[in-house]
Amino acid sequence: MKYLALAVILFLIGIGFTQIEREDSLFTPVVRLRTTDGLFMTFVQDASPKRSACREAIDRFVSALDTTCTTCFIESTDCATRLEGMDRALANNESLPVHTISAEGIHMAMLGPPRLVQVECEGMAAQLVRLGMKSAACAFPRVTGGVH
Repeated sequence: MKYLALAVILFLIGIGFTQIEREDSLFTPVVRLRTTDGLFMTFVQDASPKRSACREAIDRFVSALDTTCTTCFIESTDCATRLEGMDRALANNESLPVHTISAEGIHMAMLGPPRLVQVECEGMAAQLVRLGMKSAACAFPRVTGGVH
């Protein structure tokens, strides 16, 4: 009987440990989407110490997209604990060879047909300001290696 009681106590402790959220990692909300007119976008929001807060940020963002971008299709979402490549560069607000938008709490990269990307980038930055962001700026790709 005492082994049964010990097993139950250990089982309950194990359940308790699974409910504790580890605080040693930062979770970065990353959303990738495409549009029907050929744009591909990656959004990286500010990191959070809690996975649940990261998931909530993604859910709010996706809900907003459902009403503001009817031609958008979500490719993937992630609460990344390790960023690489473009995601890391966006999170660190580094210069990239693609159109980017930086605003309070979010950074975005946009790829697609050149003329459309430029128009959409400028339009999205202006829209973010109209929606209440203090500032949002579209950065054009940095051209290297001479005149093109």
